[in-house]
Amino acid sequence: MNKQLFTTGIVAGILAAIACFLYILVLHGLDLNPFGRYKYMYLGLYGVFFAGGMWYYRDRQNNYKLRAQGGIVLGFTLNIVASVVYMALLYGLMQYVDSNHGIISIYKQEAITVINDVKQMMQESLTPEKFKEQFEAFEQQYKAVQNITPSELALDQSMGMFMAGTFLTFLFMLIMKKS
Repeated sequence: MNKQLFTTGIVAGILAAIACFLYILVLHGLDLNPFGRYKYMYLGLYGVFFAGGMWYYRDRQNNYKLRAQGGIVLGFTLNIVASVVYMALLYGLMQYVDSNHGIISIYKQEAITVINDVKQMMQESLTPEKFKEQFEAFEQQYKAVQNITPSELALDQSMGMFMAGTFLTFLFMLIMKKS
């Protein structure tokens, strides 16, 4: 593997993380929950950076060639760098910039609403005995949401990004590879 492969992955990963973070800032600026209904809308943007990074390496740096192993290394480098940078940016935003934890408060409100809605639906559809079995799980989820910290939310979001990036790595490696 050559140095250009890793450099391209690192640069594209940093740019992807910044672009996805800017998307979160736009949603926050519009008073929408960035981790609610619009949570995974950034995946199209993230995919553009995968395609762009692989295209740039293949066409501009490697003489129109990208082998499968090179695509996987480039994709995982991009994915790891993007996930770590994205997590750091989210943590910095929630811990230091948004000091009154408005993002986390909105997240908690909407998550508790979802938990209560599901709890209500389960209560209506299950027998009282089966609902009592499920009630403990609802209480655990409720407590987990109430006690969430900026580091936990940032880690959760970056892990979602990493998992999506794993899929995108293989997808764009297959699309972009040329022997």
